Formats: sequence, structure tokens, C-alpha cells
Amino acid sequence: DVERLILIGHSAGGVIAYRTGLELQEHYGDQQIRVFAVGCPKFYLKNIPYNENFTYITGQNRDRITQIGSWRKPGSRIYNGKPGREIQMDFNPDHQGWRFHASYFLKSSWADANETFRTNSEELIAKIYELCPDG
Repeated sequence: DVERLILIGHSAGGVIAYRTGLELQEHYGDQQIRVFAVGCPKFYLKNIPYNENFTYITGQNRDRITQIGSWRKPGSRIYNGKPGREIQMDFNPDHQGWRFHASYFLKSSWADANETFRTNSEELIAKIYELCPDG
């Protein structure tokens, strides 16, 4: 028995992580499932309590994949939900557009305005840990 589960998906894997978590929630009930979609296209969401455990992460310069789709289906009363959290992170500013889409998990370092070396992968994992400290 697992009491807590964290699912992380990048790009289309974010859609799969969301749907897998929802399926598990429906079959196993009260276990706490957290889903993190990183650089994922948007997809129609029902307005359900499960979405509170869904976090959508993009960079400060949104890549093209994150501009595809919508959370809400126009005119639908069923598909009018949204993620519990939508976060834009300050990843390496040199990576934009299609180049950035593949860069969320880069380990190469870059210096921020304070001359502190950072990596996209460390920043991303630190943010997920911050949001799930007991996970």
C-alpha cells in the first residue's frame, strides 16, 4: 500500500501523468497523488477536486508546446477546470522556443543575475520538493 505518490511528466508525459493519477485515484481512493506536468500542452480538464493536486510548470519564456491547447473547452459545462497550481519558473533565459522545450531537465549550469550558478534540473526538482516536502 502506498499512501503518497508523486507523478512527474514532461511534454505529452504530463498528460499521461495526469490521467494515470486520476485513474489511480478513482481505483484506490484516498491515497494522496500529486501530479507535476512540466512543459506540457494544455488539455481539457473537468472541474474536479483531484485538480488541486495537479501542478503545471513552465519556464518564464513559455515554449511552443505549452501554448498548444486549452484547459477549458469553449461552451462546455463539463470541461471547465484548471490545474490547482500554474507555476512559471526562472530557468536558463538563453533557452527559448523549441530549444527550451528540451531544456527543463538540463544539468548544464548557468549564472543568474547574482552570479550564482544554477541548473534547470536542480531548480525543477527543488521546486517539486518545496511543494511536496513530505514526499
